[in-house]
Amino acid sequence: MSRSTALAHSEHVPSLPNPFPGPDARCQLHAERPALEVCHRCGAFVCFDCLRSVTALVHCEACAARPPAPPRGPPVRVWVALALAWAGAIVLPCALGGLGLAWWELRRIEAGRVPMEGHRLARAALVTALWCLPVSSCLGFFWLVRLP
Repeated sequence: MSRSTALAHSEHVPSLPNPFPGPDARCQLHAERPALEVCHRCGAFVCFDCLRSVTALVHCEACAARPPAPPRGPPVRVWVALALAWAGAIVLPCALGGLGLAWWELRRIEAGRVPMEGHRLARAALVTALWCLPVSSCLGFFWLVRLP
């Protein structure tokens, strides 16, 4: 990958705190001490005495004292996409709706606009909708053929 392509690609990646402070970085609380790490939550420089490890991530004292954020589940739209995909085994418009909603939600997850928690479920909804499209099409065809 060329340098210009890598730079253009890196613009779309969300930025995280730099894990390595520069050589002139000083601790947020102890200005005379050099910083060893950067807090994962707030981005503050921390020295050895201020360093706290919470769930394998480095935090400053203030962030380590805060309770962890509760885990979030997949967005409701992902569950709706999965329900529509399964209903699509019988009703073709539901399969199309589940397919579109799952595809749209996957694009939002990959762009970083919604949490990653729904990624696997959105992929499952997309695959289910793709599987249900031919099934519901065949059922509809057979239903139309059997009409008197």
